[in-house]
This record gives sequence, structure tokens and C-alpha cells, in this order.
Amino acid sequence: MNKIFDNKQEFTELYREAVMSISGKSVEAASDLDRFNALAKLVAEKARTVATTSDARVAAEGKKRVYYFSIEFLIGRLLDNYLLNFGVRDMVAEALDDMGFDLSVIENQEPDPALGNGGLGRLAACYLDSMTTLEIPATGYSICYEL
Repeated sequence: MNKIFDNKQEFTELYREAVMSISGKSVEAASDLDRFNALAKLVAEKARTVATTSDARVAAEGKKRVYYFSIEFLIGRLLDNYLLNFGVRDMVAEALDDMGFDLSVIENQEPDPALGNGGLGRLAACYLDSMTTLEIPATGYSICYEL
């Protein structure tokens, strides 16, 4: 498992910088939405680094990749899933609590993408989760919806 933050102190410093970068405010003066956007941006940046490393490893090992196409995905909210999968959710929750914030309040700022309406979308998301669990290099593609 790839941990995206080495420790609580590193996370706290990076998170404070991310909030300032996103909102121009201190973490204490920022809104819950600002704090969510900063956390999502920080986790996304770290996830891209992990993805780049994984892609290079797959290429070096000559492994094949799975490209999964689906008209819809019911993936749900992603931030909590990323924090759990990278093994840092408890540490992040504790660091935020130390700063006076509740991770669940911040996570609730994330809209559900709801990219579909039922069974096939949930099935597609389950396939991707399963491939990730089995460490099968995979990417899911779908229709790009506009709101």
C-alpha cells in the first residue's frame, strides 16, 4: 500500500498550505467547502504521483492494462475512498480534529457525481474496485456528462 503522507505533521503542513493556496485564507478562516477543496486537491496531487509510479512499474514489467468502457459509473463520493485506500483516513481525521475540524463535515461537501442511474453503473464501479483490490492495472472510461 502506498501511503501518501508520512505522518500527521507532514499532512498538517501540506494541508495548511493547500487551504491557503485554494482560498487565500488560513485553515481557521476558510469555509468547509474551501477545506474540502484543499483536501481533495492535496489527495489528488498525491494520487497522481502514485499513479505515475504505478504506470512506470507496469510498463517496466511489460504487463498489460485493462481499459474498461461503460456508459455509466455509480462511484459515489471519492475522497473518503481515497483516504481509506491509501491507509491515511484515521491519521487525516486525527490531524483535522487537532485543528478543530471534523473530517466527516469536510467530506460531506463533496457532491456525488451520480454518473448513471442504476445497476450497470454500480456494476461498473464494482468491477473497477475489484481490479484495484487485485492490483490489476485498469482505467475506467465513460461518457463525459455536462451539467
